[in-house]
Amino acid sequence: MKFVTINQPYCVLTVSYRDKCIDEAISLKFLGIQIDNHITWRNHIDQIIPKLSIWLDKCIIFAIMILWDRFTLLIFTLLRVMD
Repeated sequence: MKFVTINQPYCVLTVSYRDKCIDEAISLKFLGIQIDNHITWRNHIDQIIPKLSIWLDKCIIFAIMILWDRFTLLIFTLLRVMD
């Protein structure tokens, strides 16, 4: 991977090892973080957002279930008290 700035013009870099051309990577994962050749977080954020969305949906559903259980318990308790 060759790091360049956004304003720097792109230039082709050819690297070979034992007569085999090594392709240039646009991004790579290093220590769990996606890094692109401009050293921005865009690829990492694009991969994290769907995971966070699923996690947040599960948290919201869990919170609704807890609130619903407490609400029904409150209603049943009030109905018993009124009888």
